[in-house]
Amino acid sequence: MSYYYDLEPILKKHRPINIILGVRGNGKTYALKRKCLFDFFNKGKEFVWIRNSVKAQQKTGMKWLKDIDLIGKELGLDDKGILLKSSGQRCWYVENRKEVIVGYFISISQQQNFKSTPFPKVGNIVYDEFLRFGWYGKTEVDQFRELLSTIQRDRLDVSLFMISNNSSMDNPYFDKLGIKYTKTGIRVTKNYAIQICSYHSIEQAEKYKRTLAFTFGKPDDDYNKYSMQGMFLMDNNDFVLAYKGKKSFKFNVEADDTLIGVWYTSNNLIYFSKQHNKNAKTYTLFKKDLQGNYVLGHHEIGRDWVHKLYKNSLIFESIAVKNNILEYLKQHV
Repeated sequence: MSYYYDLEPILKKHRPINIILGVRGNGKTYALKRKCLFDFFNKGKEFVWIRNSVKAQQKTGMKWLKDIDLIGKELGLDDKGILLKSSGQRCWYVENRKEVIVGYFISISQQQNFKSTPFPKVGNIVYDEFLRFGWYGKTEVDQFRELLSTIQRDRLDVSLFMISNNSSMDNPYFDKLGIKYTKTGIRVTKNYAIQICSYHSIEQAEKYKRTLAFTFGKPDDDYNKYSMQGMFLMDNNDFVLAYKGKKSFKFNVEADDTLIGVWYTSNNLIYFSKQHNKNAKTYTLFKKDLQGNYVLGHHEIGRDWVHKLYKNSLIFESIAVKNNILEYLKQHV
């Protein structure tokens, strides 16, 4: 039995936005390549394959055809004399001395260059690896929406597929779409245009256990849970709780454009919460933000927090708050 990803369950929902998450190597990308090619040769629908940067886009475009031999055989491309080619910008073939476009490779950062470009034949949009470890651009999601608008225009026959490994639930795309975890671990959104599917398999987990990456760490460490069970790697729940005891507000910090309140508890812990006082002193790391009640981040405070972090003396209201503060503390290490 194959553990590679089957799109049928998510396609049966007929949603315009389809988010597919899962462990590495479970065939998400391959399944979407197959759909894009089948839809082009059977329905005439072109595709757009999106990456977040020009470098990633170029790399993806150059290598996009390397693993599609079986798909080509299914479609009978050799029998039809069709030789697919791909570059950093597009996928195509030549027929009767004319170039036939199959799909495009575009980065979000290039969206401004395509504002006047029509895409009347595009039926599938794939945003590959939309979740990442680390930094997201301040206007990234808006740039992505602009690109979607450029491609779709006023047509209603375009489907979006967003695929990624599980890095963190704390990201601007999920914030914009209203996606979150409940206490039971179920992903929730009030937008019924969205379908979310997260996939992993026992068969693939057993195969992973024979790899160097598994052996390199402890069997139950965060990375192995991420690789085998589809757990979100950056979303460690340690010291995350909604503190209900006595606490007193001290000041705010601005971390990753988010105001976070700093509270001292009655049992000598420091509690970080989105509950803040916008009129109170606010520490920031950036000189450009210095106005009103904002002051430049105090390194001694930051270093003290790092010290207390190792002593398990910091607690966080949520994973989102924890991730923001940890990014802030990296500047003080």
